[in-house]
Amino acid sequence: MTRVLRRYARPVLTALAALAALALPAIASAQDTGELDARMCRNGLFAAYGPFQLARISGEGRAYFLHDRDGCPEAADCRSLGQPYVVAGDTVIVSRLRMGHACAFFPNAVGGTAGYLPLERLEFIETGAPTGDNGWFGSWSGVGSSDIAIGMSREGPRVAGTAFWQGLPTADGHAVIHDGEINGPITFFGNRARFDEGLCIVDFTLLGDYLLASDNGRCGGMNVRFIGVYLRDPD
Repeated sequence: MTRVLRRYARPVLTALAALAALALPAIASAQDTGELDARMCRNGLFAAYGPFQLARISGEGRAYFLHDRDGCPEAADCRSLGQPYVVAGDTVIVSRLRMGHACAFFPNAVGGTAGYLPLERLEFIETGAPTGDNGWFGSWSGVGSSDIAIGMSREGPRVAGTAFWQGLPTADGHAVIHDGEINGPITFFGNRARFDEGLCIVDFTLLGDYLLASDNGRCGGMNVRFIGVYLRDPD
């Protein structure tokens, strides 16, 4: 189902690294921030920007992932660092559209990579809504430090998950680890679902063997997030 991206495989950024990479100077204007948000297409926060669908790469040759920086994806020098690419037959998850391109994520054995791909190289894959709740059930592994399990209890469908973020060690060398947990009822609506305990909210989208999660940032300690693309664990 997954494999290492040809020639170059770049691990998915952790939530902290992704947020650090997106940090704007204090003098940045609200307009600048809005423009960055409108074109953003990066690994760490990919699952925050739906709606989502599956697509298959078509056509000849390599389709290179393109940056989301100024002028991209249509500028001449927008290829991502290391020039990762996909080829005909590869399956990607697609989110927002921009300038004749689609923001796409390619899952693989080391996490995945994200960037813009030309719409002309993408063929939509119809997935439809899950048949009953069972399409959701099972264990799902996220990138790095988060895992989710969905199943049935006596009270109805439930979701449970854990995540953590490791900060810089203390002056005396002790590890600093912040963690988070979700555990409670989950509500399904077609291929979407929500966990809502009041403070912590997590939205899910199911696309075959891929589960996308996006939270409100209130599900654990500092920098702890459940946001990301999860792969279904083998039975």
